[in-house]
Amino acid sequence: MQNEEIIERMFNENQALHDLLLTQNEVSLASMVGDQFRKTLLLAIASQFEHRVTGAVRAYSVSASSGDDALTSFIKAKGITRQYHTYFNWDASNGNAFFGLFGSSFKAFMTKRLGESNDLQEGLVAFLTLGELRNQLVHNDYATFTLEKTPNEIYDLYRKAVVFVRDIGELFAEHAKSAAKVTA
Repeated sequence: MQNEEIIERMFNENQALHDLLLTQNEVSLASMVGDQFRKTLLLAIASQFEHRVTGAVRAYSVSASSGDDALTSFIKAKGITRQYHTYFNWDASNGNAFFGLFGSSFKAFMTKRLGESNDLQEGLVAFLTLGELRNQLVHNDYATFTLEKTPNEIYDLYRKAVVFVRDIGELFAEHAKSAAKVTA
């Protein structure tokens, strides 16, 4: 099952449970399910995105280093493992912190690409919004934190953000090809 299908299935199954509870006049239970589900959905999305983005960084490091085990092991140990949340300035509406980690050329490339694609730009903003919400949730007492977004709003952000997450690996590769042409 693909990553998007897992989140979609999770969303649909929990929406069906919520709707069933409402049809049974279990309004309090439906509210409780909705409150817990929005947190669970947010964490599932954030976890999936972390896995996919770090996977793209890992794949790019393997490709760029021609699979050099020493270099890819170093990058994994010092640049990937437990580093994901340092990649981004989560409360910003741009990815400059992340893009800058790969040098000024990649940052300029991404700025250009984002300017050319509203979907990619909206995806990045939605991705950062979800990351910031995740941080608020886990760092502000999960049990008592009030997540203001509905499950539908979180899922809508997910559908937008997935464009950025899905494309980041391809953008690394595209940048590498364009950089190789310049140096050739």
